[in-house]
Amino acid sequence: MCAQALFTGILITAVGCDADDVCIDDGDSPKLTVQLRYPDSTTELLDTISFRRYQADGTFHPDSATFSNVSSFSMPVVLNEEKQMKFRVRYGNDVQIKEVINGVPTVVETIKAKTDDITLTYQSTGNRYTSKACGFGIYFQEIGITTTNNWIKSSETVTKDITDGSTTNLIVYTDPRF
Repeated sequence: MCAQALFTGILITAVGCDADDVCIDDGDSPKLTVQLRYPDSTTELLDTISFRRYQADGTFHPDSATFSNVSSFSMPVVLNEEKQMKFRVRYGNDVQIKEVINGVPTVVETIKAKTDDITLTYQSTGNRYTSKACGFGIYFQEIGITTTNNWIKSSETVTKDITDGSTTNLIVYTDPRF
């Protein structure tokens, strides 16, 4: 009887919850969202992308991510005194060329993946209401984005504000690796 009452209580509580009652990070956190495309095209390019975020002292922050077979990816944006963030973005993976030498497969050459730095600046921040459970969240206003253009042929800034993690902010045009 006690178990039945507990189950009924849980059921009533679960049914009584609105989607706005639980705070989850489902695209509400501000992220720089980048879409990959073929040059001079609206066709999306699928590939493997890795990124690392620089810290103020020039070293890499421990957070990093690799996205396989994607046409877009998102990188976290955080507040700092410089109002600037820099990301090192790798296009694909290192490729090892192997030959069989004396019956043993041996790496004879490693072709490093191309990298680019993406620098994000912002002029100011603001607060916006996200949900009843989460309350207000920060967003970044008047962003500027530059790239070092190693594998990135060109780029286009799509929005001037970063308000969530699902809206594309930057389109990167590049050739496929192979």
